[in-house]
Amino acid sequence: MNRPVWVTVVGILGIIVACFRIIGAGQTMIMPAIMDFQKDIFLSIENAPAKDANDAAAKKQITETFKNFYKMPDWYPKFCLITGVLSALAGGLYLFAAIGMLQLKTGALKIFYAAVGIFIFINAVRLVIMSMSLSFMMILMNFAGVFGMVIDIVLLVVVLQGNKSAFLTARGGVA
Repeated sequence: MNRPVWVTVVGILGIIVACFRIIGAGQTMIMPAIMDFQKDIFLSIENAPAKDANDAAAKKQITETFKNFYKMPDWYPKFCLITGVLSALAGGLYLFAAIGMLQLKTGALKIFYAAVGIFIFINAVRLVIMSMSLSFMMILMNFAGVFGMVIDIVLLVVVLQGNKSAFLTARGGVA
């Protein structure tokens, strides 16, 4: 049987999205270290010699701004590690499902539903928790999660609306 166009589109987009998800999971796991490194760089401005009183006041204002910008709760590094590992595993599942869809494997749709559901759940939890942290940097990082949720929902709707006859098993059931 020929593969429907929607399966090809969702499968290829799923592979691309899964790869970005796996890369993003790695970035999430190391984000606290990156933020600490950037914070140290910006705070080094405070120790640089000032040319005059106006320069000293400007440096102090910049330093205070960046202290607030990079403010992280104590639980944030552990939260990043946990969500990063879960996202990497779900990204692998997403990749596996997308490849399976292109091969018209019988269980690929169920795996895809699970992977998309896991990502929507992880992003929703991350969105709520990071928004409650009141850190400007963490709130900004939520935009990527919201964008990812929109992509997941669109792909899920396409799969739910698509003709699944190509996935019919030998026993007559839909995979």
